[in-house]
Amino acid sequence: FTYDYKQKKHNSNLSSNGFGKIAAFAEQDYYEPLKKITSEFENLFSRLNYKFHTFIDNPNHYDRTFFEISGLGWQGKSTMMLSPGIGPWQLLGTMYSDQHFEPTESKNYSCGECNLCQISCPTGALDEDYILDSNKCLSYWLQSPEIIPYEIRTALGNRFYGCDECLTSCPPGQNKNLTINDIDIFVGIAPKYLIGIQSFEFDFASTLQVNSPFVKGNLIIHDFDYKLYTYGEISDNLDEYAEKKSDGKDPLLADYTGYSGSDIGTLGSGLGLDLGVTLAMDVSLPILNVLDKNQQLRVSLSLTDQGTISYNNNPMVFNGKGTFEFDPEIGDDDPTNFFNDLADSLQNDIYGNFTSESSVENSYELPATVNLGAALIVGKLLVSGDISYGFNEISNNVTEPIITFGTQYRFFDFIPIRFGTRIGGGTSTAFSTGLGIDLKNLEFSIGGLIVTDSSIGGASLSGALSGLILRF
Repeated sequence: FTYDYKQKKHNSNLSSNGFGKIAAFAEQDYYEPLKKITSEFENLFSRLNYKFHTFIDNPNHYDRTFFEISGLGWQGKSTMMLSPGIGPWQLLGTMYSDQHFEPTESKNYSCGECNLCQISCPTGALDEDYILDSNKCLSYWLQSPEIIPYEIRTALGNRFYGCDECLTSCPPGQNKNLTINDIDIFVGIAPKYLIGIQSFEFDFASTLQVNSPFVKGNLIIHDFDYKLYTYGEISDNLDEYAEKKSDGKDPLLADYTGYSGSDIGTLGSGLGLDLGVTLAMDVSLPILNVLDKNQQLRVSLSLTDQGTISYNNNPMVFNGKGTFEFDPEIGDDDPTNFFNDLADSLQNDIYGNFTSESSVENSYELPATVNLGAALIVGKLLVSGDISYGFNEISNNVTEPIITFGTQYRFFDFIPIRFGTRIGGGTSTAFSTGLGIDLKNLEFSIGGLIVTDSSIGGASLSGALSGLILRF
């Protein structure tokens, strides 16, 4: 008899920080369900007056003797008894009877060229096919009352009882598809109070017409129409300028555009909200077991910058509209004079000729974004992808989808090397790379970005240096 005690969670060797691992067969008494199976036959044989004797986990009986000839499977290079679809995840029991039974049809099974159990053994206890060197076997030493040798201790890791490396690496005992062993759900809600530092809004329309001198002597016509919305100290300064301008005192606009920052923190405020949910799943994907059995899949959805900010401290609007003409045939001026005085003319005579009036509170949406991403972590390797979409086109936000792919490998567990690419969003494709140092309470990283641009047939390179993150 065999009892398959393979559970889905056994395909993962993950353990939380500060916790140890025990062999799968020792997580509970799996011999109990095996005994229930054999007891049914014992009851049947008793009713039929058959003589019998049962051996389960009994040191007086070698329970592998009849495993192969019964057609259940074969002995693997790990010395474990393997069955198709079950592999080594089984416990054995034997029942002797005085009755004769027709033998099971013999089957020819073998490990072939597979040696994954030998590769996965942390101490080399299976280096020779079909032989287990118990002096190197972690499972043996963790169940032995003897003192564990020093050369074995470094390979123990966080194991407390038994070792499953040769079992989890055995292909016949692996699930063929992705298996989810454990799921953790993390939900985050981050409300935030926003303080407006400064805000300007400029609506501007301008037309500049320069006539050919062969048509009508360098006539320059400049039509313009604009509105400038300001708050706080800037509003007071420009209002004072407009008042003196209307009184004919001919002030210079530059004298009224300085800003001391005295109103910072009082101009406006608002509320925002970030929402996020992450599923962290311990998984087993057999095809990736050759890289590492510690596998985790994370899927995240986030909504960021939901909310508005309003500016209400001394809101004002400054409006300028008119037509400026320069005709060199009137007077002694020539076009050179216009261009020599262009900067001063634009600042004072043209755009500086505006009126002011009180405005109303203005509210602005935050650059709200939705992001869906996933990351697969296999040992020290991380592969990720996400897609984000902006709800508006405020700031650097775009309403076209942006797709990002990235990968990271951690050298020595604390030096991450990263590569990534970003496409979409109405911009050129970008490629990035970076490295860093990631310790328990300190994270430091530096990265570079290359943006391709077919319009100029080249690329640009920039660097970014992150801040320091302290975790407590």
